[in-house]
Amino acid sequence: MLQGKEKARQKNKSLQYGRRKRPRANFITRSAARSKLQINGEYFRRLCVLKGIHPKEASKKQKNKGSDKVYYSYKDIKYMAHDPIINDMREISVWQKKFDKVKSQRVPQLLKDHLAKKPTKNLSHLVRERYPTFIDALRDLDDALSLIFTYSFLPNVKFVKSASITACQNLGREFKYYVIRSHSLRKAYVTIKGIYYQAEIMGQTINWIEPHKFQMAIPKEVDRKLMSYFIEFYETLLGFVNFKLYSTFGFNYPPTYSDDNSELCYTKFRVVSKIDTLFSSDNNKDSAEKKKEIENTKSRISTLDDTLRKVVSEGGGAEQTSDKDTEEEKVAPEKLEKFELEQHNMGREEEIYANLFKSLVFFLGRETPRESLEFVLTSFGATVVADPNLEDITHFVVDRNSVEKQHLDKEYIVPQWVYDSLNNKILLPVERYAPGIELPPHLSPFVNDKEEGYVPEYRQVLDKLIESRGGILSLPEQETSLLGIGTVVEDDMKLLEERFARDIEAERKGVYLEDNPEEEKEKLVAELTRKRKAGEQEEKDLGGLAVALLPNKKRRLVTIFNKDQKKKSDAVKKLKRKRKEQQKKKEQQNNTE
Repeated sequence: MLQGKEKARQKNKSLQYGRRKRPRANFITRSAARSKLQINGEYFRRLCVLKGIHPKEASKKQKNKGSDKVYYSYKDIKYMAHDPIINDMREISVWQKKFDKVKSQRVPQLLKDHLAKKPTKNLSHLVRERYPTFIDALRDLDDALSLIFTYSFLPNVKFVKSASITACQNLGREFKYYVIRSHSLRKAYVTIKGIYYQAEIMGQTINWIEPHKFQMAIPKEVDRKLMSYFIEFYETLLGFVNFKLYSTFGFNYPPTYSDDNSELCYTKFRVVSKIDTLFSSDNNKDSAEKKKEIENTKSRISTLDDTLRKVVSEGGGAEQTSDKDTEEEKVAPEKLEKFELEQHNMGREEEIYANLFKSLVFFLGRETPRESLEFVLTSFGATVVADPNLEDITHFVVDRNSVEKQHLDKEYIVPQWVYDSLNNKILLPVERYAPGIELPPHLSPFVNDKEEGYVPEYRQVLDKLIESRGGILSLPEQETSLLGIGTVVEDDMKLLEERFARDIEAERKGVYLEDNPEEEKEKLVAELTRKRKAGEQEEKDLGGLAVALLPNKKRRLVTIFNKDQKKKSDAVKKLKRKRKEQQKKKEQQNNTE
């Protein structure tokens, strides 16, 4: 009895002095996280960048330390505490303090010995943690490529190391060389910011931007130290990705560079197949036997495709389905037609990506973006040469207002022809892309003009040209226009049926529509427009009533959506008005001439 009273008294005492256990918080402030990890602010920020951990938005109840603090998830901080990279950072910090002390002594030999003992950190485990599969790494490659290509053009200033710049240049060119060999490039678009590219690798679409090759000045607003943290991780990531891509393609990584003094970039790359290096050795005694083994393995690999086809054909002939199965597996003719068209388009696209510029030889002028043009042309099967006196050259790419045509049997074009031909997947006529004349607009391949509501005039011309040359086909739209005023809807069909009934009665009475077709047509158009306007007004009224009945939160979302739609429609109207004004100016100039 006394023991129970003693326990109750201690419990009341603990409640009085606030010793009761509180539930563990889900969020922790930045200062508390730093004290828990025992690192300073600089290392904490670097660790968050490397681990991919971001601040979290906590609710008002969970912000127990104030609303002006930055909060992180407690689980993330607990997860970071067990990472081995924290010990590496501490070792580097201790080494840096010793290095500063040795540096103040001004003894060269001691300084050299201390530099040799500098600890290093390995980020390989971070890549494996953040990207469990290779497809995950490809999906997150857009920002990494954009930053690596930007970093490769930066000057050697504070917090921008020359070794990192060189590493970024090599990694970027190795990735682009894989895109060339695999014919993975899909789009390219030149803007003031830089050149946008799109590649498709293993079913994943990768977009990145590469700045123009000019001297770049870093603005003061840019945190170069923070950018160096990101580039530190992206170098490791892209190294892993390049190694995997080259391995799946059957090449050794990294590729070697030739020592020729060519001005071209990607012709210097030399890759060796893994089969050639599998049996390579310095022993001359077994060289003949090893060559035979290499030839045998190559012959086996070359015949592997044929054997697989035979196995598939035999298996396909052996498998016979019953009549019930065939009846169940019957496909609608529309779906079958759509599937066949998609397969046809896929085959056509693969041929285009590999052979668009095949059998064409280009020479690039020194005023053109050579590296970009070489990347695009060689990705689509072209040959780029550095000697302008070769007879095999078919196209000279120049970017000048006036050019003396030394070779009358060759084509002289501007760089825009290359990018427009790539984006439209056909070889465009060179007459509109000659140097010194007014060029057509450079349309973006990343914009769907039909969804935006405005189709540029030159886009319509290109679509007709693609259709005439048998380009990538599209499904026919099941839409029928009525007298050029829009698509036929259910109300219009009812009016047409009524008109058909009236025509039959008129024919019985001896009155024909051909006696006055214009009046009948005008009446029909007026009736259709009236019905359509009435339907639109009714739909608008019902929509306004539905929006009024919505809760405030959803109503605000609807108003925001309507504002965006109005902005888009206003922009389309502005573009159409500009087009009309330009057409009028051209007509006036032609009349005056």
